[in-house]
Amino acid sequence: MDDFKNELEESKFRFTNNIWNDLHLNLPWSLGYTTNLIEKEIFEKKEDWENYYYKSGIRRKQILDGLPSKSRSFLEKYNATFEEQMQVEEGNREINYAFGRTKQELMDRGKILFENIPNNNVGITEKDCFYCVYFRTICETWNGVILREKNTIDRLSISYPYLKFEKVIREHDYEYAIDYEVYSEHKCLFAIQIKPLSYNSGTPVIRKAREANKRKNENYKLKYNREVLYIFSDFRGEIKNKEIVIEIENRIKSLM
Repeated sequence: MDDFKNELEESKFRFTNNIWNDLHLNLPWSLGYTTNLIEKEIFEKKEDWENYYYKSGIRRKQILDGLPSKSRSFLEKYNATFEEQMQVEEGNREINYAFGRTKQELMDRGKILFENIPNNNVGITEKDCFYCVYFRTICETWNGVILREKNTIDRLSISYPYLKFEKVIREHDYEYAIDYEVYSEHKCLFAIQIKPLSYNSGTPVIRKAREANKRKNENYKLKYNREVLYIFSDFRGEIKNKEIVIEIENRIKSLM
């Protein structure tokens, strides 16, 4: 499987990151749960995923057209407040999470991003901003979910052929912030979470995500008496925190 290559200058891409987060363009209300969407189908190549996301967005627009105007206006508002979201019936709120967005909607978010860049001294264009939205939504989802997880699990499976790495159901992923449970025959030894190295960054958004995931991991440990181990890897599946390999081996010895 091929990865998406970021063709924008790194300085420009990085410059838009905090603005993207501060505007809440990155939230599932704005883009859908992309990690859930990409796991609904099996895609042989990255272009298939991109087309699926856009087609899902077209389907969402068709559904919105059949809703009352008030609900539709809030669902179409990428940064609707919590109070506005609560004015939409619960079943209809799910529409924003369960579907992708059209290419035009991503272009609209690119325009919003461009219009909110202060002191544009790095020469970012509106076209660049659309590319940032596109890459973070379509490409990073593919690289991060499909390639990183797949390649990491492939490497672990080669190193530990006597273990089974089982992808958890969506509800457990959301509730406990885990990606896989590791089994020896029918006994679950521990859970793992696969993340990029950027997960260790100090940005407010990432810190908040880490704190939320830590609480979820603790709930998992309390309920099942199993640890959650974090593996940091790149999209090729190369494990960056080498010390975790020793910890995995020690846990296997003590639990088997």
